[in-house]
Amino acid sequence: MGFSLLFVIALILGLLLPAVAQLLLRRMKLVDVPSDRSSHSQPTLRGGGIAPAVVIVIGWGLGLALGLVQILISNVAAPGVYVWIGEANPASTGTVIVAGAVLFAGLGFVEDVRQLSVTVRLALQGLLGIVMGAALLVSLQWPLWLVPVFCLAAIFAVNASNFMDGINGISSYQGAILGVAAVIVGLLWNATGLVVLGVVIFGAFVGFLPWNFPKARLFLGDVGSYLLGGLFFGVGIWMWAATDSILVGLAPLAVYATDVCVTLVRRALQGKKLTQSHREHAYQLLAVNSSHTLVTMVATVASLAVVSVAIASRYLHFEVFGVLLIGVLVAAYEVGCLLLASSRRSASAG
Repeated sequence: MGFSLLFVIALILGLLLPAVAQLLLRRMKLVDVPSDRSSHSQPTLRGGGIAPAVVIVIGWGLGLALGLVQILISNVAAPGVYVWIGEANPASTGTVIVAGAVLFAGLGFVEDVRQLSVTVRLALQGLLGIVMGAALLVSLQWPLWLVPVFCLAAIFAVNASNFMDGINGISSYQGAILGVAAVIVGLLWNATGLVVLGVVIFGAFVGFLPWNFPKARLFLGDVGSYLLGGLFFGVGIWMWAATDSILVGLAPLAVYATDVCVTLVRRALQGKKLTQSHREHAYQLLAVNSSHTLVTMVATVASLAVVSVAIASRYLHFEVFGVLLIGVLVAAYEVGCLLLASSRRSASAG
């Protein structure tokens, strides 16, 4: 009952708060004007990601207030001693993830308002990655020597999310998939904190969808893509900890990561500047002569398949086959997008 109520509240807030955000963004004149690297043709308000950020903060706070996260039970072997079940400390871990993702979102909002240089942007991302990574390691009781690794992972997740948020609905659907993955992992591995956070994330991004898909009245903006990137990182680490499987933790970001990495390699081989803005990701190339709806659905189905295989392979203990199958899936997504984009470009030219 508590989880259902929390989802309904998150969904309603997710639907309503973008209207408030729209008023604020219009007053601030944060309009995304189409350019040669844009996949849209109409000026659209950007920065709508502040709405799901607020929803997630409120939803997680309600989860704590309703007692859905605190899962202490008495240790039978030692009367009077209480232990955590299923996770090290769900309240602190979830709070670190929410706070870290919102801090990244704040940096993204600064980017929406005022463009930062690449150096300053990476420095601030690195600082937030260190803080969030260290806090997660302390909460999960993992070794602190992993801080540099976590920092780099956070920077990659945030930038991958930012690079891939270029067409209507794609990141809102990815956020919803992340929420579903967290809920399923939490239920299967007795990590109710993950269930709470997953329910809230799912409600927040599904609520935003009507504002951004199939026709965009509002863009998530950098604030929204940075928020999603922070959640990819934090929730991914939590799912890894809950399942003892890095594959499960990486799965929600796999499609985005593949597109970003392959694009970087292609551009490097072509001698192009890697820090220069472009429109050469596989999904962007496909979107040139295809509808945003088609491309978004392709990425969504691919992510759902990857997440499903990762969770099933861990739960049913066929991880090696799962890794191979996920490799096939992400390769099929990337190659399929590039081939279909090439085919449609040729047909259009003909």
